Amino acid sequence: SANADIQEKLETCKDILIDKAISPTNIEDYYKCPYMSFLKNALRLKEREEGGVDSLSIGNFMHNIFEGFVKKLPQITDKESCDKVFDSVSKAVLEKEEYKKFLEDGASKMTIQRTLCESKNYCYKTYNAIVNGSFKVEKSEVKFGENQAYPPIKLLDGKINIKGKIDRVDVSDDYLRVVDYKTGSYDASRRSLFSGTSLQLMLYGRAVTQNDEQGRQLAGAYYLPISDKYLDAKDSVGPMADGFTLDEQEAIISQDSNFYQKGESEFLPIAIANKKGELKMVNSRAELKAFMEYAVNVSQLASEQLLDGVIVVSPYENACLYCQYKGMCRGDEQIPRSVSSVSAETILKANKEKENG
Repeated sequence: SANADIQEKLETCKDILIDKAISPTNIEDYYKCPYMSFLKNALRLKEREEGGVDSLSIGNFMHNIFEGFVKKLPQITDKESCDKVFDSVSKAVLEKEEYKKFLEDGASKMTIQRTLCESKNYCYKTYNAIVNGSFKVEKSEVKFGENQAYPPIKLLDGKINIKGKIDRVDVSDDYLRVVDYKTGSYDASRRSLFSGTSLQLMLYGRAVTQNDEQGRQLAGAYYLPISDKYLDAKDSVGPMADGFTLDEQEAIISQDSNFYQKGESEFLPIAIANKKGELKMVNSRAELKAFMEYAVNVSQLASEQLLDGVIVVSPYENACLYCQYKGMCRGDEQIPRSVSSVSAETILKANKEKENG
């Protein structure tokens, strides 16, 4: 009803809004603003390319380096060999046509050089994080979907499938871990999960655990933010990862064997809260399961609304501030949707309401 004026036009081409498969990012876009999602993912409007190095290019450049680096982790035994592998991988990436052109421009070349410096520090931290636990990288840049390494997440009795690509899947004997590199803004809070604007981690978790033959549990689902401030390793603050961690001693030790001795971690976004040894920023098995279930539930809701042709202007919180399409609507005149504080219990209740219709 919100789009009654264009509903009739969409009747003959509803697959412009949603096809048989949809990505986690597209679902998140829908919850940020249905109209923005329509312009970006259905009409596929893009900003004019200026030719210089931009944030998207830098992000793709880093992803290429990390993908090549993690594949060669078994070759690394110390800082020297780590730097050697990094130099080899980054050189190969720079020889690709899409990045080679940036070395011909002075300003772009300086940006690439600063990015290389930061990426080198980051890769060494990644190596240390792997060495300090029992997890090993099983797959990088791995897809889930029809005929992929992991099966799709089915919605609406299989009418719609969620497909995507996970930056990294790590494994130990009894656990799985999903990792998503972030070179831009992100939000790993329960509020963003509840609002539907940050579903990737939980959907990735569901994708890798839903049919795991060994019955391994999700030990963690993390964004690995990469600073754009070009800090030296010694200036970096806080743990590498941000996201969700399983509240089980074995799972925590398998990710950081030194955690309980130090009371904090260079990798995990958790800490010992008090003298009783209680932890903060952790979740039980039941909670992680509920978070994954909730992510699927709201993905299904978005799919239903897209099938109905909903592209109403309805921005979430600060979506209009950074929207590249804000000149095409009056979204900044709308009262934005918002979500108050969200606990694990909030999400458990939401799932229960879904079960009860």
